[in-house]
Amino acid sequence: MTQEARRVLIVEDDPVFMKLLSTMLRTKGIAVQPAFSAEDALQILTQQSFDVLITDLKMEGLGGVGLIRSVQYNGCFPINRIIVITGEPDTSKDSVWIKTQKIPILRKPFTLRSLLHLVDSIVQAA
Repeated sequence: MTQEARRVLIVEDDPVFMKLLSTMLRTKGIAVQPAFSAEDALQILTQQSFDVLITDLKMEGLGGVGLIRSVQYNGCFPINRIIVITGEPDTSKDSVWIKTQKIPILRKPFTLRSLLHLVDSIVQAA
């Protein structure tokens, strides 16, 4: 799959960070769909398909963990194609749960290279 064909759903409640992430990925030819909450993301996932889902961990409402649990429950997106971004420590309850699900975590701040590497490895494994 070429990078141009890749579609990524980004779930991030911080508009500034959303713009940064979206711009970084779009400069590499990746199509980006923003969602500003887990609830919005679940609605979008019923209407569109994506190669990768990138979600923040801490958000109002369901948050990242709630989103992942909902996706697991209703099967609307493969859990092995999710990336979590967070500033939370490794030892936080949510980070520990994410690790038990074998979902990769990118800790803020991270590099464009590390983000692209994860996106590439997930798409190639799919």
